[in-house]
Amino acid sequence: MAEPVSGVPTEGVPPLVADILERITDGFFALDPQGRFVYVNRSAERILGRTRNELVGWSIWQLFPEATERRVFRRYQKAMAELVTVQFEEMIPSLGRTFRVRLFPSEDGLSVYFRDITEEMQTLEALRTSEKQFRQIAENVREVLYLTTADAEKVLYASPTFEEVWGISRKRLMKDASVWTRTIHPADRERVLAAIPRMKEGSYEEEYRIVRSDGTLRWVLDRTFPVRNEAGEVYRIVGIAEDITADKQAAEARELLLAREQASRHAAERGAAWREEVLAMVSHDLRNPLNSIHLSASALRDLPLSEEKRVQILDRILSVSGQMDRLIQMLLDTSRLESGNALPLERSAVDVGDLVQQACTLFQPQVEAKQIRLECEVPDGCPRVYADKERILQVFWNLLGNAIKFTPEGGHILIRSETEGSTLRFSVTNRGPEIPPEHIERLFEPFWQEKRTERLGTGLGLPISRAIVQAHGGRIWVESSQARGTSFFFSLPIASALPA
Repeated sequence: MAEPVSGVPTEGVPPLVADILERITDGFFALDPQGRFVYVNRSAERILGRTRNELVGWSIWQLFPEATERRVFRRYQKAMAELVTVQFEEMIPSLGRTFRVRLFPSEDGLSVYFRDITEEMQTLEALRTSEKQFRQIAENVREVLYLTTADAEKVLYASPTFEEVWGISRKRLMKDASVWTRTIHPADRERVLAAIPRMKEGSYEEEYRIVRSDGTLRWVLDRTFPVRNEAGEVYRIVGIAEDITADKQAAEARELLLAREQASRHAAERGAAWREEVLAMVSHDLRNPLNSIHLSASALRDLPLSEEKRVQILDRILSVSGQMDRLIQMLLDTSRLESGNALPLERSAVDVGDLVQQACTLFQPQVEAKQIRLECEVPDGCPRVYADKERILQVFWNLLGNAIKFTPEGGHILIRSETEGSTLRFSVTNRGPEIPPEHIERLFEPFWQEKRTERLGTGLGLPISRAIVQAHGGRIWVESSQARGTSFFFSLPIASALPA
């Protein structure tokens, strides 16, 4: 090895500069134009593992010959040849360390600053390895993994599954975090936004719907966990968002199935109750007219009667048989309704005056028996209605029958019709007792009757009347008060108002 050059001045560095160089933690040494050490600070001694006395006067390339085969030598040559500052990082095998080096050339030689960054590089490599492992996990799970700032105002990372679930690019999300919140269903947005401050507490867990760009809905379960720095402060939020649409749909399907089972069970129970009601009603309401027919027929057969008496008995039989026929018709109609079938209609243009008059005539005997004043108000020129006449007479039969039952002797019943746009409104009003408000909604339930000391009917008339009116496209309702009495209203379409 060549001998060091003696007499190289090392004390030529100004004291103030030397004091600064001895205090800095970076290694520093100066080379003359031939590459010989002329100054070495304490940090350089420590890093290089040699004293300045062992270095000063020696050529750097003689002391570290392996460096001539590395990039550091080429960088040195470039700096000296072009007199340009050069910065680079280099691993020195003989030292087993990595350095960040800065070369400052001049006509008098080269100043070299270098810092040991071995631990820094190891930490960086560990972070890269950790990030690689995180990405391998994040990019291969079905959940969306994401990372935000502590205030959740900026998304720093989102796994690829985000694009699959949300239908939005990750690049767009990380550029504008509000993209996320804007996709939240309007019905859920306020609740979710109000919960965001809880992300830093570690108690954020929300289920909500998102609206994708194609308009489809998805359900998401979103949870977050705070990440703290060495000072214990939250500086990142890690989140996991899971697409739970399939789970929600399965739960809804189960609920629907359960609801159907319950509805089916309820329908079966209702059907059983209906059959019991029918049997009870039939045994009560058919037995009396049958007994009347039986007694009348026996009288005709066994008793010597005048012609006038025979006609009276025959009229009674006809009346009672008509009553039985109407009862049987109501049972058939109720059976159709319970089965979900519509009532058959044969509609035509019906004269309202004739319709109301015929309805009043049907009840003339009952009205006279109770000395009730039955009044009909049908304006002249009243338009025809488009209806099944027999079915509407059935409605009048039910409404008038109820009105007569609850009107005291000597009372008053009023039937009116008046035009309302494209419909005609009918009303049947009596001055009987007020119907309690809590009973009005139940009047149209099959078999329901207000509690009384005796049964006043089958409980089928009003439900059937409602079905008939609704089948015509109209509606039926009731109003009752102590001052005005009780009025049943129903509407029917005017024939001339219908399209040809």
